[in-house]
Amino acid sequence: MRLNGGAGLTYKPLARTLVYGFVEGSLEADNEFEEGYALGAGGSLGVIGDVSRRWRINLSAQALRFEAGDEHFAYDLTLAQRVSVSRQSAVRLNVSRKREFDDYWARADIAWQFSF
Repeated sequence: MRLNGGAGLTYKPLARTLVYGFVEGSLEADNEFEEGYALGAGGSLGVIGDVSRRWRINLSAQALRFEAGDEHFAYDLTLAQRVSVSRQSAVRLNVSRKREFDDYWARADIAWQFSF
């Protein structure tokens, strides 16, 4: 179980670009933790931009330091892209690199999103 929340700000430096930042708190509970839980804080930064009318990208980074319960550091760096194929469909591509405790992993997803 993970409960994450925070507050943030956005800034619009260019017509089709948003820069954002959040201060976050996170509570995680799992039987795999020695203490059964981990409580931490950190933040996220990112930029969302429209490369064209149909292509949007979101580059984001999150870092959290857990100081109570099971102490550890976690980070996530993600590049998410969406290309609109039509008014009702889009192709999404997400690539991320994550670290939690001493484990690192990379992930890539591709999906077709259809709305009706």
